[in-house]
Amino acid sequence: TVKFIHQSTEVKNINDKMPYIDFDEDYLNNLHEKLRDRKEQAANILFTLNKFVLVDKNKNPVYESLVQKVERLLKLWSEKTKNYDRIYAEGLKIISLITDISKRQKKLELNNVEYSIFLIIEGSLAGSNIEFSRKELLADIRELNKNLQSFLFNGWYNQITEVKKAERQVRKLVRNLKVNYSLSIAEMNKLFDKIMEQIKYNERNFS
Repeated sequence: TVKFIHQSTEVKNINDKMPYIDFDEDYLNNLHEKLRDRKEQAANILFTLNKFVLVDKNKNPVYESLVQKVERLLKLWSEKTKNYDRIYAEGLKIISLITDISKRQKKLELNNVEYSIFLIIEGSLAGSNIEFSRKELLADIRELNKNLQSFLFNGWYNQITEVKKAERQVRKLVRNLKVNYSLSIAEMNKLFDKIMEQIKYNERNFS
């Protein structure tokens, strides 16, 4: 889908004629100042989100939860009868989510690795009636990241010894979560697998 969008003659022609707009806190203001036509605004938002979420998500997996939303936006663009107002409106919602995610990450003072792990744990505990200590949880996540940083390297997950080291650190965190939030063995194991998968996904941030 992404390849199709990049190769789309119509979108490419629009994009080539548009001024470059940095995706920062002033993005929307600059978008509306530099582009008046809704079709051009929709196209710019589409390409901006495409690059930020789908292309750059490997650099910051914090935004992985937005992938399906952006892919849906790309699908709307691929339709023969394009609803530019709808694409624009849907794009604004995603940009708002990105802003909220970024603000929350800064407030919690977590780096990308730590925040991605935090979101996994938070999502796993969302159905729990137990009010967990966020301060304690954040401290545990920071400690995990610090310990992992000390021995992980490029391609570490191909080394059995290094994998076992990482697993020990993650199990230590998950065992604390099991005790504090009354997780079942199955829930604990599922959470362990998700965190390990995320750590492997974050390899470039450790190397």
